[in-house]
Amino acid sequence: MDEFAISIDIDWAPDFAIEEAAKILTDHQVKCTWFITHNSPAVKKLSQNSLFELGIHPNFFLFSSQGNNEDEIIKFCFDIVPGAKCVRTHALFQSSRLLKKLREDYGLLTDSSVYLPYASNIQPHIVNYSHNSKPLTRIPYFWEDDLECYTAGKTWEFDNKKFFAEGLKIFNFHPTYIYLNIDEMHGYEKLKVEKCSKKPLYQVEKEEMAEYKNTGKGAGTLFQKVVEYIHNYQNGSQTLSEIREKYISSLEK
Repeated sequence: MDEFAISIDIDWAPDFAIEEAAKILTDHQVKCTWFITHNSPAVKKLSQNSLFELGIHPNFFLFSSQGNNEDEIIKFCFDIVPGAKCVRTHALFQSSRLLKKLREDYGLLTDSSVYLPYASNIQPHIVNYSHNSKPLTRIPYFWEDDLECYTAGKTWEFDNKKFFAEGLKIFNFHPTYIYLNIDEMHGYEKLKVEKCSKKPLYQVEKEEMAEYKNTGKGAGTLFQKVVEYIHNYQNGSQTLSEIREKYISSLEK
């Protein structure tokens, strides 16, 4: 399995940032799995786009805006994305017990809460959490925009050989970071301090965020390049559920 795919954690992004990322994907007819944190008009539009799969992005940390315990948080997410089959937990919060609950109690089939930066030969794998458990397919991801900012030898050049390791390469982006075109986290952190002290990120206006944009190379320019590469050079694009289905089918042959 040697291919690229895209996922996006919306992480409470404002609608204009979600819409900008969605437009780039739609213009190039590239599929994407979006992990949803909250509801909004832009999120509803995503659910109507046949290129997109919507999964849930539960925040299980204390003081979560999604609920006060695991079940409240999961049900909050399912109210936004009924029938979701994919999950990536916010900040990759996980345990075997929690993953068992997500699979057995809520019917989720795929988890992508494992980050393996620049790893070769990534592929899906199946985990059972009890003797009678339903198997959970776990699909690690290969790259993430904010974590690239902290990577020694970081690069925003898509032709870098690091991006072409053998195996499955899921690139994970965030709409806010795409819009800001981050090449480091300082601009975003400054935005949070100066604009989000009295209102949540998703209420920040486009004009307010524009002053923090990076005009050089960064997450936004790389996102464009990855989308263009998949469109121009790969034989189709896939959501995470489609990757899972292909993997399961290969095991049955």
